Amino acid sequence: MTIALRYRRATVSAAANSLESTTLSRVERRSLIAWFLLGCLAIFCQLASRALYEPDEGRNAEVMREMAVSGDYLVPHLDGLLFLDKPFLHYAAGGLLMKLLGATELAARLPAVLCTLALGFLVGRLAARWWGPRSGWLAGIGATLAPLPILYTQIVIFDAMLALWIGVALIAFYLALESPADAERGVAPEAGRPPRFWSAIAWIAMGLGTVTKGPVALLIPLAVALPWALWQRRGRRLVAGGAPLYGLALIAAWVAAVSRADPSFLHYALVTETLSRLTSNELKRDAPFWFYLPVALLGALPWSIVPLVGWRRLAGAWRAREASICFLLLWFLVPFLLFSAMHSKRVHYILPLVPALVLLSIWLWRETPSGQRLPGVRAASTIALVLGAAFVAVGGGLVPRLLARLEGVSPQTAARIALELGAAWSVAGLVGMFSSRIPLRAFCALTSPVLALLLLSKPLADPLDEHRSSRELARSVAEVAPAGSEIVAIELFPASLPFYLQRDVTVVSGDGEPLRSNYILRRYDRMIGTAAAHASLRPPQWLAGAIADCATPRLFLVRRNPQEPAPVSAASAALIASGRLAQEAGRDLTMYGACPAEAVRVGG
Repeated sequence: MTIALRYRRATVSAAANSLESTTLSRVERRSLIAWFLLGCLAIFCQLASRALYEPDEGRNAEVMREMAVSGDYLVPHLDGLLFLDKPFLHYAAGGLLMKLLGATELAARLPAVLCTLALGFLVGRLAARWWGPRSGWLAGIGATLAPLPILYTQIVIFDAMLALWIGVALIAFYLALESPADAERGVAPEAGRPPRFWSAIAWIAMGLGTVTKGPVALLIPLAVALPWALWQRRGRRLVAGGAPLYGLALIAAWVAAVSRADPSFLHYALVTETLSRLTSNELKRDAPFWFYLPVALLGALPWSIVPLVGWRRLAGAWRAREASICFLLLWFLVPFLLFSAMHSKRVHYILPLVPALVLLSIWLWRETPSGQRLPGVRAASTIALVLGAAFVAVGGGLVPRLLARLEGVSPQTAARIALELGAAWSVAGLVGMFSSRIPLRAFCALTSPVLALLLLSKPLADPLDEHRSSRELARSVAEVAPAGSEIVAIELFPASLPFYLQRDVTVVSGDGEPLRSNYILRRYDRMIGTAAAHASLRPPQWLAGAIADCATPRLFLVRRNPQEPAPVSAASAALIASGRLAQEAGRDLTMYGACPAEAVRVGG
């Protein structure tokens, strides 16, 4: 009760707050636009130049490429094999962009960028609706440039798109539930849309999220919206006008299309890919309960610090039943606790929760009277300053040695980057320390470290490309292999190699494990048993005949220290003894050529 009364008094006394103005000055607008454009520069600076890293980026980009080639945008395939570990929508978006822009790294990464920008725009619109244009600009840019969102713009992975659909669903559910009481009778509220419209949008978004990454797109929005609706005694609005049918129809249509290719798909999707992740460590992704505490703290800086510092004000808003704040607290806390209780844990699982922390932080800044210190600014600035000073202080020692452990990075390059990052973060921390009463300056200072990380770390990407990607390997293969040669990978699958070769690679494996696909691993026997003559997955018994077949041009990729099953090891030994060495291909791989026993060394 005392906290609630303090909250009300603080709200009344905040009349002169600098974020409450309903208009933006020309200088403020230009400054925010310039900062947003700088953020876009940081996001795009490496998208087209950095190679696709393995395994995830190479595998996902190859599925996109195969969709663009085949024209089948509903049923994913990898290396010509049915690949149903994840639904289709993210792959299809990348495939369509590759159809327009070509099979490039930029086209593969662009869906994540566009989804992150779209979610930032929606978060900004919601904040502007609640608290005015200044808050809207800061929230929108802050949600885009937080560490986790900006990190996942750089990776060919599903989570930026999933975060978008979850954000759309939660915002739409809130709009459906916040309407006046007469909206229950179908009367359009002040916003111009009845609850059934927003509920339909929410369920469509959940449907799109489900065909992006699975049922988690249903779980998170409903876990947040259902207790909120019951608390507001407006539970019927979640299903107004038969809204669930829109999302369920979308999901059912895709499941029906995929089930034609694999009638057992639904069991795999619900039991293996969903239930096993939630209730067991079958997929080897277990982590302690507190795993997400440091992930949220670092992944949402500075917006994870601000609510911690301003927790008393948030508690007062909760007790006073401030609708937007209660909803945002549920948005973060309910999924955070659910994910913490699950066995399977990954950093990107909490990406959809970052907008809630950003919005809570902007509200706390807005509720701070003009001239007083903004909560969390000095704490976040101290973190940036300490990290920056540490980089500078040990710029000639420990940090470069740590960076130089990255494959191919020279000590000189590591030392330079350490000093540059240290200087940038130290400046950001100092500016933030002296800007705790000036929202716009504090905002720019606290969001600059992650931009500096992207802009200054580009020299690290070039040496990593050779070791983390198959781009250079593909060039070597193209130089050595005659046109039309079959590329045979023995108990290995360089995931980005098919993408850069623009064709399938034949994988010889006793269980399908090199493809790193739970779906293929569980269906290996079926795939081998029904394999057509041109199939890209072969059993070890096929290899001996392929080595002896001199009529078919082939290039064999073998690990230099093979740990393969006996039939594969014997075949590898036959290759090694044949004298057909084509190249020491790096990545602990050796390439062997076709039957005429001649050594042709290229590169090395």
